[in-house]
Amino acid sequence: MVLLRQEFPRAYFLICANLSGRSISVEVDGQFVFLDCRPLEVLLPNSIERADVRVVSSRRTILDVIDARLTIDQAVRNGSIYAGGRQSYIDNCHNALLFFVRGAVRSPSFPALLQEFRRFSANQVGGYTR
Repeated sequence: MVLLRQEFPRAYFLICANLSGRSISVEVDGQFVFLDCRPLEVLLPNSIERADVRVVSSRRTILDVIDARLTIDQAVRNGSIYAGGRQSYIDNCHNALLFFVRGAVRSPSFPALLQEFRRFSANQVGGYTR
C-alpha cells in the first residue's frame, strides 16, 4: 500500500474513500494482514479484534485470478475465496480491489512485486516453504 500511495496516489485515495471506517482481515495461506481504513490512509496494525470484513484465500487462487484462469466471482462461488461481512462492506472491498489493481498496473514497482510473489508461491509446498 505504501508503494501505491507513492506511485499512484489517486488509486490509493480512492481505496481509502471506499474503505474508510472499516477494518479488514485478509488471510492468505494462513498468513494474516489487517487493514484499518481511514479517510486518508490505510493502517496495517498487528491485529484487529473484530474485523468488519474477513477475506480468506490462497496464493494459488490469487495467481489464477491475476492470470485470468479464474474470475473473482468464480473463486467466490467455488470456495477458493471466502468473503464475510455485511454485503455493502464486501461491495466496498470489491470496488477498492478494482482501484488497487488499476493503480498497481500503472505503478513502476508492482511488476517486480508480482514477480517476487510468483517466485515465493512457486517455492511453497502444502503451505510450507521449501
